[in-house]
Amino acid sequence: AAGSIVLGAVLIAVGLAGGTAGFWLADELAGGRSTVETFLKIGFALLPFSLFIGLVYSLLGGLEEWRKLIVTRLIPVIVSVVGIVILFVTGTLTVGTAVAVTLGGSFASSVQLLSVLRGHGRPRFRRRVAREGVAFGLRTWVGGLASTANTRLDQLVMIPAVPARELGLYAVAVTLSSVPALLTGALAPPLLTRIAQGDRALVPR
Repeated sequence: AAGSIVLGAVLIAVGLAGGTAGFWLADELAGGRSTVETFLKIGFALLPFSLFIGLVYSLLGGLEEWRKLIVTRLIPVIVSVVGIVILFVTGTLTVGTAVAVTLGGSFASSVQLLSVLRGHGRPRFRRRVAREGVAFGLRTWVGGLASTANTRLDQLVMIPAVPARELGLYAVAVTLSSVPALLTGALAPPLLTRIAQGDRALVPR
């Protein structure tokens, strides 16, 4: 956990740089749509926090805290599904309210997730840990960037190119098509942990 705090400081710095740049690009990406621009800015502003939360997810996997990991992944899904259904039934479902519910679910999950950092004393920055983390992160950055671009870049490009309705339908379709990834995503953390501990026979299996 101490090492994660060190690397978390690095990620927060990276997130601040990326979020600041993205904040100023939001107007261009939104194509004059005020609602889209507002939530793009919110997303970019939350980037430092999002990167740190991603690191804590990985920490839970390393500690093999599978129950807590499952709960934190289920919270945003359940809150979003239940919240959007309620908004639809009450006639208050809009882009703004749907995004607000989704962000609320993610925030609730993050608060519960951060409890893993309790009881580890005062954070201390260690250059060696930061150096090793950055070196490892740079080697995996290309793969992570490709994955993120594959799932998100298309929607950013489409914002100024297509009408809002078509973009909304496309976003819903992409979300539904990613449901099978929940299964592989659930299997990946325990498998990666065991492989990292030396159980290489799991790779061909």
